Amino acid sequence: TTADAIALSWTESDPEGDAIVETELVWTKNGDVQPNLNNLNPLPAEHTAKGDVWQASVRISDGLAWSQAQTGPAITVANAPPVVVEATLESASFSALHDLHLNLTTEDADGDERSVETVTWYMDGEAQSAGSDALLMEASRLQRGQSWHAVVTVTDGSDGSSEFTTAAILIENAPPTVAFSWPTASSSLVHLLPTLTTSDVDGDDVTLT
Repeated sequence: TTADAIALSWTESDPEGDAIVETELVWTKNGDVQPNLNNLNPLPAEHTAKGDVWQASVRISDGLAWSQAQTGPAITVANAPPVVVEATLESASFSALHDLHLNLTTEDADGDERSVETVTWYMDGEAQSAGSDALLMEASRLQRGQSWHAVVTVTDGSDGSSEFTTAAILIENAPPTVAFSWPTASSSLVHLLPTLTTSDVDGDDVTLT
């Protein structure tokens, strides 16, 4: 593939038993000789691209005479699958107040566009059907004390990447919330009495200070 070096191997001999003292290796791409790559073995991956047809010939010398050049079979460079370089779970609070987001960094040696192929969310080690193949786990499904991680693959339209598993995160305690409102009509004849409404997504008792 585009991500792999190409190595050439051969067998050599001399009828007089002389030592082989020189070797000449010539690479061709799509039928054209690549003089700047002479005698490279293996051929580094950065010189190849998807769809290239590569061939190599080699000849050897015992110091007195050169052999005829022998040409190996042609190979066509195949598509390299994309790679998930990094995947992390992020949240504004890592509590049940905010969604979990799966952030990805991907690469493709061919420069192909990548898209998410599969996402599997795990809670306390168990795969969850909710949120399958989504980059977001809704806050409503989170509870304090749960451990979450995700396993993700991406595709370039031809091949899929290997699975990448994120680090696990622990859902932490969420702070309570309070809503504050005044009566619609207030005057100097009545006490000011705001309405305070409290809630806690973890179900904890809430006190007002």
